[in-house]
Amino acid sequence: MLEILRAGNLDEARAEIKKIGASDHGTELMAPKMLHFSIKIRDLDVKAANIIKLLMLAVNGDAAIHGDVFDWKTQKSDAIIMGTLKQIRQLVDRLEGEPYGLNELRKNLKELVDQYK
Repeated sequence: MLEILRAGNLDEARAEIKKIGASDHGTELMAPKMLHFSIKIRDLDVKAANIIKLLMLAVNGDAAIHGDVFDWKTQKSDAIIMGTLKQIRQLVDRLEGEPYGLNELRKNLKELVDQYK
């Protein structure tokens, strides 16, 4: 009756969605939502960490950052961004032109998620 699905790539996600009879169009829209990622980013500027957190929330994902970031008690923070492939791709789009090293991070994230076509 219930089954936890774990798709390791887009082809596996598409196959599972097709098994239930979804349309081709629906399959392409939903497959990136089946892949969930947790990506650790090291040594972010505190301003960049705040931006990452806000942008992930804006795309309905999340980001864990150091607790002292919000009251500026630290200069650097690691972050763990959590979201679907679709949400990470949306983050990549939103990072374009951002300051504090985020445009460079955008390029690295894009290379990472472009592996999932």
